[in-house]
Parts: sequence; C-alpha cells; structure tokens
Amino acid sequence: MVLALQASKVPSRTDVGDPLLKQTAKEHFEKKVAILMKQKFFAFQLDGWSNPRREKLINILASGPNMDPLHLETIATGVDSQTGEYIARLIGAKVDKLDAIVGESKVSSVTTDNAPNMEKAWGILESTRGLLCNGCAAHVLNLLLQDVA
Repeated sequence: MVLALQASKVPSRTDVGDPLLKQTAKEHFEKKVAILMKQKFFAFQLDGWSNPRREKLINILASGPNMDPLHLETIATGVDSQTGEYIARLIGAKVDKLDAIVGESKVSSVTTDNAPNMEKAWGILESTRGLLCNGCAAHVLNLLLQDVA
C-alpha cells in the first residue's frame, strides 16, 4: 500500500488550477448536455441572491418531466443593474446558447421570483421569444406568510 501511495503523483497547484479544472469542467458540461439532449423540452428556473461580500449572483437551473433539476450556471452580475431588460437579455442569451447545443426550442418556460424586475423580464420574454414565464409559488407562499405574521 505504501509503495502504491509513493508511486502516485499528487498534481501540482498549477495542474489543479488550470488543466485539471478545465478538463473537469468540460466533462461536467458534456454530462449536462447529454441529459438535456434526451429531453423533449425543459424549463429554466432563476434565483437571484447575494453572497457574503454582497456580490449579486443569479443561479440558472433546468428541470423537466424526466430529469432531476440540473444546475446550469451561476452568473456574477457584477456592476450590471438587474433591470428587467438586463434579465431578459441574460435569459435570452442562455436560451440561444442551449438551443445551439441541444436543439432549437427545447426551453419552454422560465420561472423566477416575483420581483418587479423579473415581472418586466417575463413580458419581454413572452412577447419576443414566446416563452411561458411565471413566478415561483414558494416565493409567493413565503410573502403571504410574512404578511400574516
């Protein structure tokens, strides 16, 4: 056992941070694409949040009737203001990217929280792309319970 451990080489910090990380990310992306390719359609879910450094982030997930939810990407919006137009452009770009990879028009709907900027993005996406957009029922329930309390 000791000889086996001595024979194995621990990757350097440079190897872990560059080629191994890129290779792992590529393999992970290919697995996600394979899952999405099998779907007739799927939906996007977006959730915005802030990390402990108060940086704005948006998670994008995909889910469908025959698949577990799949984390697609976390986007750091940086200094970009999260307006309805910005969110609509962001979602549109992700839809276009996936359409090019897994097939045209597989994204059928988008679910977000119920913030006014998201509602504005819904209108833009529904009118320009024909996507069905709606708010998250869990967010609505949370707001209702806060009103009751």
